[in-house]
Amino acid sequence: MSNLVSVAIHLFRETLESFLAGRFPENARVLPQSARKFTNFRPKWYGRSLKKTRLMTVHPDFCMRKLSMDELDRLSVEEFKAAEKFPYSVLLDDVRSLNNVGSVFRTSDAFRVSTVYLGGITGTPPHRDITKTALGADESVHWEHVPDAVGFCKDLKAKGVRIVAVEQAEASVGLPDFQPEPGGEYVFVFGNEVFGVNDKIIEIADLCLEIPQYGTKHSLNIAVTVGIVCWDFVHKRLAAKE
Repeated sequence: MSNLVSVAIHLFRETLESFLAGRFPENARVLPQSARKFTNFRPKWYGRSLKKTRLMTVHPDFCMRKLSMDELDRLSVEEFKAAEKFPYSVLLDDVRSLNNVGSVFRTSDAFRVSTVYLGGITGTPPHRDITKTALGADESVHWEHVPDAVGFCKDLKAKGVRIVAVEQAEASVGLPDFQPEPGGEYVFVFGNEVFGVNDKIIEIADLCLEIPQYGTKHSLNIAVTVGIVCWDFVHKRLAAKE
């Protein structure tokens, strides 16, 4: 037993000496709770601005741990509404699943979508099935109901907004090859779970965007698709600012 105590004390001394000697980077994301009180540590996430996330380095002597809710530096609903958004919106046209709609709200909150447009028969808040998967994001994200999605896309295009239909189509652009134009504003259109994006919207779209798939289904849940496209757009816009 005494040997175990000696080993533990030795390891603690080595860790503390290394830390005080500056061998660990100040922005190391993972530090033991006992060591954090000696630093001005704060996780470098997006926080309250749209600055690019700094990559974290983790010393191998430390184990990973989950961040607490306080450490996530989450915005309040009021702060989110006032915060700068990325220059893109999401249009759900005739999406029948309310759970999918709620999940899209949650994703839109995470990636600061400007507006969620709910077209045609797509359900609108407040509704318990939307709230169930939105987890409150239906209160933070701005949304509008659009009865005629085709006419709405025509109006947006006339204003210079780029219409992007997320669909498997002829001459579609693979997501890895898609590069948002600097200063451009985009609306990504997602269609019905069975029939996809309306053909009339595809005809007027600036491009069709396709997520490469390598399995037997070649089909993704719409909420998953929205998450992939939103992350990709935000990632590329932030990278372009470097």
